[in-house]
Amino acid sequence: MPETDSPAPRVFISYSWTSVAHTNRVVELAERLVRDGVDIILDKWELKEGHDKYAFMERMVTDQNVTKVLILSDKEYAEKADKRRGGVGTESQIISKEIYDKVSQEKFIPVVLDYDSSGDPSLPVFLRNRIYIDFSTPEKTYENHEQLLRTIFGRPALQKPKLGKPPAHIFVAKTSYSSNRMALEAFKNSLRQDKSNYIGLAREYLSAFAAGLEAFRISSDKSTLEEDFLSSIHDMLPARDELVEFYGAAFEYKEDGALVEVLIEFLEKCLTYNYRTWEMHSWSDQWFENFSFFNHEAFIYLAAILIKYKRDAVLHNLLSHEYYVEVEGRGSHHFVRYTRFRSNSVILNSINKKSKDRVLSPEAKLFKERAVLPSVPFRAFMEADFVLFLWSVVNDVGYHQWFPDSLVYAGWSEAFPLFARARSGKGFLRVAKILGVSSRQELKQKYDNTMSSPKGQGWEILTFQADISFKTLMNYKEITTETEKT
Repeated sequence: MPETDSPAPRVFISYSWTSVAHTNRVVELAERLVRDGVDIILDKWELKEGHDKYAFMERMVTDQNVTKVLILSDKEYAEKADKRRGGVGTESQIISKEIYDKVSQEKFIPVVLDYDSSGDPSLPVFLRNRIYIDFSTPEKTYENHEQLLRTIFGRPALQKPKLGKPPAHIFVAKTSYSSNRMALEAFKNSLRQDKSNYIGLAREYLSAFAAGLEAFRISSDKSTLEEDFLSSIHDMLPARDELVEFYGAAFEYKEDGALVEVLIEFLEKCLTYNYRTWEMHSWSDQWFENFSFFNHEAFIYLAAILIKYKRDAVLHNLLSHEYYVEVEGRGSHHFVRYTRFRSNSVILNSINKKSKDRVLSPEAKLFKERAVLPSVPFRAFMEADFVLFLWSVVNDVGYHQWFPDSLVYAGWSEAFPLFARARSGKGFLRVAKILGVSSRQELKQKYDNTMSSPKGQGWEILTFQADISFKTLMNYKEITTETEKT
């Protein structure tokens, strides 16, 4: 046992003189507890000729220096305690209800040594509602000895965790989100049990989820548009959390192509909410900004989950894929890159301009405030956001680019873990697989070419007043040097 400054617990053992064999069993238990660091008080060791047994027993029970009273109860003990029968020298070994009521009940530890003919534990009436420890057989004695020790020392195997902070979103009004929990649990159970129907369950869950987003369509009333937008993205927070839970379950267990195809179909459905419906004949793009924000945030969380579970090939697939989106009035070009998941909210910028406490990025401020999921800490969220940016630097994604808004909170910190580990050959293989490069030299060449172009220079200007360094965050010097590291 580790050394502590606390004194050994003092424990008095109460038992009945049932037989010599029974008494020997009590002594053996007492000796074992002493070896385990418990200061045992036993009549066989403490009482001398001429001592008053009853007074000794009562004094041990009421003594504040005695931390616990161990009641070893068999049939004989229970009967004597209930009937108060027996001559001098027997009932003096029994804890009566009168004595039991004098002190805190937490001081007593009932230990059952046998069961009666009805199968009930042999305990006095006043102890029958108490939780007891079972020592009724040699096997139970061996099995439950640790439980007895933990009870004596006040060190239960299961301890209440430290009080944490409640999620911020529970202090706001209940949202209108209708959870798809049953379908999600069916999908998760299928994964845990390694059943073959998980693809169908994934499609069922995601299809229902995508259809359910329609409930968040906001009013086109200009006078309440800002209020409606903020209310809507708040209402969508439980939906985001449930979707991230789905991503976590799916890619902790699987990364097969069929699941990725289902995911791509879902992402394409989500993107359609960024644009007007077929029925709309007049509209403003701001009416759909709540969906754009949702898609932006959720896509970063998806990338973070894939990085967490090392599904690098899946992430590369999603970033290199061209998403088909049917949009009325957008001509024949329906294929878009992943960068279309990034939003740049006119509404948020308008709210920010009118605020006394302006921020560099209102999207980033919301991302940070809403980063309440233990499975994806905010730094992991920023790392994923940076990976999405770096992919657009290394690969030609056309007109629409990805800029990592959340990095406004990165500061001059160290490289993100994914890139810090990339100094080794094995670590670099992960980065190479995600970004689609074959060597450190290719990564350096593509990065340098883009960042020296007008496009890259524009990104450098947007690095939040030089408060962050892209090269630092990507561990540029280490991962673009061809010298192989182990």
